[in-house]
Amino acid sequence: MEDQLSAEIHRLGDMLGETIDLLAPPGTKSLVEKIRSLAKARRKGDVAASRQLLEMIEGLQAHEIPEIVRAFGIYFDLANLAEDRHRVRVLRARENASHPAPRGESIGAAVVDLRRQGLPADAVQSLLGRLSIEPVFTAHPTEAKRRSLREKIRDLREHLDQLDAINLTPRQRDQLLCELRTDLALLWQTDFLRERRPTVLEELERSLFFFETLWQVVPELYRDLELHLNEQYPSQRWEIPTFLRFATWIGGDRDGNPNVTWEVTARAMARLRSFVLAKHIRQCRLLRRSLSLSAERAPASAAMLEYLQDSVKRWSLLETLIAPIAPSDRYRQFLRMIQWRLEQTLAAQPFQAVPDGAYRNAEELAQELDVLQRSLASQPGGALFVTRLESWRRQIAVFGFHAMRMDVRQESGWYLSVMDDVFRHLGIVGIDRSAADMPRLTLDRVVLDDVPPDRTPAQVRAEPRVLVRHHLEV
Repeated sequence: MEDQLSAEIHRLGDMLGETIDLLAPPGTKSLVEKIRSLAKARRKGDVAASRQLLEMIEGLQAHEIPEIVRAFGIYFDLANLAEDRHRVRVLRARENASHPAPRGESIGAAVVDLRRQGLPADAVQSLLGRLSIEPVFTAHPTEAKRRSLREKIRDLREHLDQLDAINLTPRQRDQLLCELRTDLALLWQTDFLRERRPTVLEELERSLFFFETLWQVVPELYRDLELHLNEQYPSQRWEIPTFLRFATWIGGDRDGNPNVTWEVTARAMARLRSFVLAKHIRQCRLLRRSLSLSAERAPASAAMLEYLQDSVKRWSLLETLIAPIAPSDRYRQFLRMIQWRLEQTLAAQPFQAVPDGAYRNAEELAQELDVLQRSLASQPGGALFVTRLESWRRQIAVFGFHAMRMDVRQESGWYLSVMDDVFRHLGIVGIDRSAADMPRLTLDRVVLDDVPPDRTPAQVRAEPRVLVRHHLEV
């Protein structure tokens, strides 16, 4: 398989050379090839090549340097892309080779290992109940690659993936090769660096570029786990908790960053909310297109019909919205109601009246999908229909209406001041900020009604009545 990787890097390198010939100043390609050849010889221990390479670099003209940097920058991006694709090929080959056993170092392999160690099902269920994973997005000022470049590289990947299809006609193959050349030309002509430092909200948008992948992959991860648990412990009825969630510092990390004001934090949270609500709306539309079950062949449950009728009575606009949908398409009518409620939720603004029909929280949406799921499950072949809901239900559980939890990080002096006020309000001796045993509390909230007024800070620390969630240290 290594031959495939080498061949792909070679092909991409040749196409980059064609791009350089077409768009770069004369002589650039020749210069790039000389530097590359000398660098390869230097890595093999050729002392003369090392000396010649140094002399060549020192002798570059000012106008040549940007072209050389651009050429090698793009080349390494292409090499990384080829290696990523090759990693996928290797993993697929390993999975095919190990089937029906799970691929090594996979979720399935971990479950098999637990079974081999003799761990009973109830112990695994208990372990899942204690599991909590929360990757945190953070902005890196040293990461200068623009989103435009990431998008161009993503386009390259998609076109390379399409080239892997085995049933392409010669015309389709030529068209895809043309697309690849266009991708490279656009990449060459795109500025590598921003002319100004990105704002906090622009850094947030950069993180959402990666969120697109998470939205698709997270349900697959949970599905994979449930599949292998059922295979290894077939008699157990599993409850898979939402153990994986995401958080971000971007927009909330005000420790030493004067640009992160409360307004910026509010706008960042609003952007996360609008982003994930738009995802839910799209998911609802896809499901509405899919669930074309006719009432003649798959009648909806009485509970679902009653819920829909009550909703139409409560929000009269719904009657107009579902009127164009055929009376026999009850599931589509129900999903049109959900879509409208999501759209109303997206239109809601902070500190203003909540629009009619807007969801108060993601749990309300999940409850309506429960109604839909029970109706689908009651149909012949219902288990097949319910699978269309599984991904969306998991996305609701993991991402909610907020996408990622916002970590508000602040210099500890601010927290000390706040906690000092809290303790004084409770009649507790204030925090001695000069004391050597400065309290270090991990707090989500202090349950004020449960804290006796005669408690000292030391006693509060010894018997903390807190929920660990936001990780605020003081």
